[in-house]
Amino acid sequence: MARLYQESLLTVNADSTEFCPLQDLHNLLAVGTYQLDEKTQIRHGLLHLYAMSSKRLGEVHLADETSDRTHHWQLQQTSALPISGIFDMTWQVAQPARLLAACADGSVHLLALQLSGDTSWLVEQQKVVVSEGAMALSLDIAACGQRIVASSSAGTVSALQVPCLCLPFKLLPGIHCIADAGWSDGSSQHITGYTLQASESETCVTAQWQAHDLEAWSAAFDRWQVYHQQ
Repeated sequence: MARLYQESLLTVNADSTEFCPLQDLHNLLAVGTYQLDEKTQIRHGLLHLYAMSSKRLGEVHLADETSDRTHHWQLQQTSALPISGIFDMTWQVAQPARLLAACADGSVHLLALQLSGDTSWLVEQQKVVVSEGAMALSLDIAACGQRIVASSSAGTVSALQVPCLCLPFKLLPGIHCIADAGWSDGSSQHITGYTLQASESETCVTAQWQAHDLEAWSAAFDRWQVYHQQ
């Protein structure tokens, strides 16, 4: 049976939450918020970072899935970063860890995780515009950790390349689908037929598709299709 251990009331709407998947950092929880100021029409938000711990008999330790169920789980906020409203986010499995956020300013924000003792916080490294005058609604990162797909309220789907392993890639013979996208009219479609170009230093948009006249609410890589870089 599900059990509520703690409830926190944030100042604005919480649109996205993501636990860090990296070993020894599973206790870190990112919470992205979004708010539209009706008077100024400015979209804003906060990126909260929490550390989860469990408490029993006066002892506090990092969250562990194997811990006794009688432990009382607690979330402690470690930082809050002002940022354009966040609709979606995901962690990049890398060293150091990075968080990618799809934001209301039409950009994908790349934020690096900083650690010092028991303190953790996020620092913005780069902002990549994927749709001028629109909102970035969703994003996903490929299993290799080097390719990103992002959708926008302008109906575009963009491919981005992350530095480090910035090499062109192509699909294996017989495999055509790179990503799936979902539209606000309830339909979905495969994204096919393009090859990413190399990027030498920073994350950048390498391909973009005007996929729909309405909002592209979601886009994701197909985890069951195999592709490679060469």
